[in-house]
Parts: sequence; structure tokens; C-alpha cells
Amino acid sequence: MISVEEYTKSLTADVVALEMEVVPLVKACGRVLAAPLVAKLAVPPFANSAMDGFALHLSEEELSGCEGRSFPVVADIPAGSAPAPLPEGKAARIMTGAPIPEGATCVIPVEDTDSDPGPRPCPEQVTVQRAPRWLAHIRPAGEDITAGEVGIEAGTVLTPAAVATAVSIGYAEVQAYRRPRVAIVSTGSELTAPGQPLGPGQIPDSNSLLLAGLLPTWGAEVSGIFRATDTPDSFQSVLLEAAAVSDVVVTTGGVSAGAYDPVKELAASGQAELQFAKVNQQPGKPQGFGRIGSTKLVALPGNPVSVFVSATIHLRAVLAKLQGIDNAQLPMVQVPVSHAITFGGGRRRYVPVRIGDSAEFVHARGLGSHLVASLHRANALLVLPETGIDLQPGELCPALVLPTPLS
Repeated sequence: MISVEEYTKSLTADVVALEMEVVPLVKACGRVLAAPLVAKLAVPPFANSAMDGFALHLSEEELSGCEGRSFPVVADIPAGSAPAPLPEGKAARIMTGAPIPEGATCVIPVEDTDSDPGPRPCPEQVTVQRAPRWLAHIRPAGEDITAGEVGIEAGTVLTPAAVATAVSIGYAEVQAYRRPRVAIVSTGSELTAPGQPLGPGQIPDSNSLLLAGLLPTWGAEVSGIFRATDTPDSFQSVLLEAAAVSDVVVTTGGVSAGAYDPVKELAASGQAELQFAKVNQQPGKPQGFGRIGSTKLVALPGNPVSVFVSATIHLRAVLAKLQGIDNAQLPMVQVPVSHAITFGGGRRRYVPVRIGDSAEFVHARGLGSHLVASLHRANALLVLPETGIDLQPGELCPALVLPTPLS
């Protein structure tokens, strides 16, 4: 049996990043940056006011003693304006984000003056009620980042915040890795399309839509959803069709020791280069991978929870590497368990749980459950080590956090 880490390393060994493409920032969320973004603009690009108030031009010594003094207001500076230099001993009303006029040595918040806040005509003079510090409330140009500095490193997944940073430093488009195209092939003569009546011995194909939902969260595009029976001819025909439109084909089912396992039959036929492994994990012990021509094949087991865990641990790593990320790791946290756990070890156990104040099993059967009907409640995978573990309620256990929208 091979360890989880050894299997993932073997699975991804021949994976190289896809080509780069230019992506407008309006469509770049979730994409992986292929080249670093060197700031074209400083942030902020000019010195600006951090407060609504009044800019003053006084020496540092004069500022310290200006409480109670009145100054003529010679300008009104809204955001987006280009102010003239501020004469010595004079004030200018200024809004948050507006450029600091040349000569200004501080901004006095409106609350520290005799001027009323809010929309109103600009006063002719202003009285200081609290002496400001030298350069108070002035944000210098380049305070956040200077032009020529690397603003975002290559390999960064572009979040909305990263897109905002890219815009701020002067970009409208970026170079990103192409999204992997992934075809999903569910195998099994017992499978029916979602919503269709069930015949004797049939079950709905939940795996295909499970993967179709997971793949976009990992930056991939679903190039097609296919379904094959357990006959070699059906499976091979569907697989070749799927491979023709994809960078990766992921299959579910057909990798165990059953009498009707078409993935293993395909390997025996010599039409694809395939390797199989028994991975030291539960669920998801039987795994396989290889190539159909230039298309990567990832063969997962057929149990829906096994598919979920295997895709999260292994398939996600393949998709990350195709997008230039060599070591994609889910966040690992220590969480208190809600129930006592006695695990004798053997294979590493991944248990779907919901993390709140503690890690709660999403099914009443706890460790023994491989049922998909409760999987939707999980937002983490409790990780029980191969060496075994005994925990009392409230004791800590490692868990992989599953990123889910709005959770």
C-alpha cells in the first residue's frame, strides 16, 4: 500500500502547467497569475488626504502652537481636483482622497475645527480647536506600494482583492494560465441520469454532478459529462470521446477488484497507459491514473464519498499543477471534537465533519458512514492518522478546511 503523499506525488509527476493567455481583469477572478505584476503606478499615486478637513501650510513649530488660531481659507479641494500650491499661513478645505496641495504640512480633521461637517459652502476662515501633528492625516504617494515594486507574485490565485490590487497598480488585463478542461466519465451499468425513474438495481448518477460542482472551484472548466456502462466497448468509446475535448478525463468507478471494472479492462487492452494503486486512505483506497494519448486520466473509485475525498486530496493537486501551483495545500486546523473518537489506525481516515464551535459528524454513524446524503453538511475533513488516535470530547484533532461559498 502506498501513502497518500507518495500517491499524489506519482499522480502529478508528469503534469506541467498549461499555456498562458491574456485575461481581462473583469474576468480574472479565480485565475492563476502566470507572470508577476510589477507596479506601473504607485499606491496611492499621489499624496492625499486621509480625512475630511482643512489642509494647513505652517512650520512644525507653528503647528504645535496653532490651537485657537484662525486661518484664511483660500481654496476648496474636492477629490479628483488638481489644487494650486497652498501659500504659507493659509488653509484649504479638503476632502478625503483629494490631492494634498504643494506646501501643506498637515490636514486638520473638520471635527477639530469650528467648521460644521457635511455639505455646506466653503468658509472664508477656519479656527483650529486642537493642534495637529506635523504631516498629520497626509497619506504619502507610494505608502502602500511604489512603482517598479512587485505587487502580486506569479502563482497567485486572483481573488477579488487581488484584482483590485492589480487595477490599482495600473493593469487592465493579466497573463494567467489557461483553465484546465476536464471531462467527467461516470462508469456503471447501474447508473441513471439525474431525475430519471430507477429500474431494478439502478441508482442515480450523483458522482458526475458532484465533480461538475467541484471542478470550477478549483479553476477548471467542465468540458463534458459522459456516462458509460461496464462493458469494455461502451467505456472505451466514451473515454476516447471525452479525451478528445479535454486536458484531463476523470472517471468514477471501475478501479477496484470487481468482475466488471472497465478501467482495469482498458489497461489490460493496451489502449491507454494506466497505473493502479492501493492508497493508504479511507475512503478511497483504490486509485488509478495514466494517459490516453496526451490527455491525463485520473481514475477515482465509485462511492460518492470516496469520490469527494479522492477528488479533494488528489484531483485538486493535478488541476493546481496544470495552473502553475506545484504544492496546493488545503488549510489544516486543529479543532475540538464533539464526540469521543476511538480509531485503531491502519489507513488514514478522512471523516466529513462540520466545524462550528467543534467538529461534528455530519452523519449519526460517525466514522462508519460513507453515505452521500449527509455530505452536503460537511465543511471540513477530520484527519485521523494511520497510527490511530483516541480522543475525548473537546480534545483537538487535525482537519482539512473545505472552502465553500457563503459558509
